[in-house]
Amino acid sequence: MQKICWEESVHIMHGRDVVVTMATGTPAQPASIQEARERGLGPRMQVHGARSDRAAGRDTHWRTQAKTPQERRSTY
Repeated sequence: MQKICWEESVHIMHGRDVVVTMATGTPAQPASIQEARERGLGPRMQVHGARSDRAAGRDTHWRTQAKTPQERRSTY
């Protein structure tokens, strides 16, 4: 597990370095970062569950979920 965590941290640091380099680059580069961030927002929000949550009441009642998908999205 330590080796996996170390390897993943290398990927995270590489991504951070690329973003920092682009953020301080030409005027088009920060706009490119913002556009990519906005484009990825929808898929990131789906990590919290579907928008039409038919089972939220059941899941929170039985405590298989602490929060509804909408509550997790608003917290995020």
